[in-house]
Amino acid sequence: MAGMACCRVPLPAPGSQGAPWFMGKNVTDFLETFDNLCDDHGFPEADRLKKVRRYCEFKTREYVQALLYNAEDWESFKKELKKEYEKEDVHQQRQTRVFLERLCSIERKEDDRGLRTMAARLQQPTMHWPRKDRWMSTQAHACF
Repeated sequence: MAGMACCRVPLPAPGSQGAPWFMGKNVTDFLETFDNLCDDHGFPEADRLKKVRRYCEFKTREYVQALLYNAEDWESFKKELKKEYEKEDVHQQRQTRVFLERLCSIERKEDDRGLRTMAARLQQPTMHWPRKDRWMSTQAHACF
């Protein structure tokens, strides 16, 4: 039997329903959604570099293009994009010392589901915490 051909399903058009869209906020969620979409459609990391800018609003597209020009690979591009948009990223802000200190100062109630949810998230292992301005997870757990 001859080799089987594999077809890739095209990614949804930028701006269409179900397509990720980056507007300069929450870069971690955007990249995770874009990665999942590319995985589902069989796009390797090298092809993601060619497609990602189409899923960015006009204001951010030119900057993303500049990062792409200097990116060695998909992982280095994601790292630089996260670094650039860190202050506008809820996911990354939740891992800062300032956020955790504010969270610790909030009066907690037995039925406060939001704080219990946050405590559960903080107990998940993370690779991002060893940065010098972030607490280690054991210190974060002390708040709860």
